[in-house]
Amino acid sequence: MAAFITGMRNFLRMQGASMDRLDKIKVVGEAAGGMVKAHFAASGKLEKIEVSPELQNKEFKVIQELVVTACNDGNQKIMGKVMNEFMTDQQLQQSLSSALQQAASMMKKE
Repeated sequence: MAAFITGMRNFLRMQGASMDRLDKIKVVGEAAGGMVKAHFAASGKLEKIEVSPELQNKEFKVIQELVVTACNDGNQKIMGKVMNEFMTDQQLQQSLSSALQQAASMMKKE
């Protein structure tokens, strides 16, 4: 049981460090050729929305749809960046693998 707890503590500590890394990675989702931009941290935090003044005469519903499209584009970009950043992080993968193996071992004993 102690090994499992140690493994989980190590994983959670690394996960905390990973969240700090995610807050530093920035992505911008776009719609309408960049006339609407949604700025995100890779942790998923929406930091800023930009709407071009060129859209001021458009219907409000159209602008809302463009904002949603830009946010969805940003979310897709987040997933790509996170996959690139962390799937190559062998230390994080090893820590997760170790924690999962220990959890599986503990479940077999119960």
